[in-house]
Amino acid sequence: MADDAVADGVSENSVTFKALTHSGAAAQSAPITIAASSETAVVTPVRGDAGGEGVPVTIRNTVAETVTLTATLDADDEIATTVDVTFGEPPADSTPGKLSITVDTDNAPADGVTADRITVTAKNAAGDVVNAAVTLTTTGSATFGVASGNTGTEGLASNVTDDTAETVTVTATLDSGDTITATAELTFTEVQK
Repeated sequence: MADDAVADGVSENSVTFKALTHSGAAAQSAPITIAASSETAVVTPVRGDAGGEGVPVTIRNTVAETVTLTATLDADDEIATTVDVTFGEPPADSTPGKLSITVDTDNAPADGVTADRITVTAKNAAGDVVNAAVTLTTTGSATFGVASGNTGTEGLASNVTDDTAETVTVTATLDSGDTITATAELTFTEVQK
């Protein structure tokens, strides 16, 4: 479960609903309907099968509040469970003024599978973390696991792979059209034979 997202309409809390049998094992099939206590909360999806691995659900909101999610078994509306998720106040100034890229792992072998990892974070002029939509680009032949998305409060993480031994420059750019960017270098090493 991810909780305490900023109420900016983009940052998300997440919950997974799983149906269990009386013995505690995962149910094979359990269609459910999910409802939120707040009219401003956006829940995706609102229906799913909670059997097996369960139903991963994301919730966004534009109001700082606690939202109760209720998952009800379609076959028996007497069987339901609830969970509370909290949305916090966004920073007074939520306009991104700076992007940064943190290199979480580097020097992966250039085997096209083993990844370097980066995290992109956006901050406002006061240095508070804010949400921003960004796109990632790179020099060389490296590819991203996630090439674009929202930074949210935890940052946008992406694995980067390459099948050529080289050093590449990764660039994060705001999607809003501002000329705010950040760069970092990643190295991919020769595969040892």
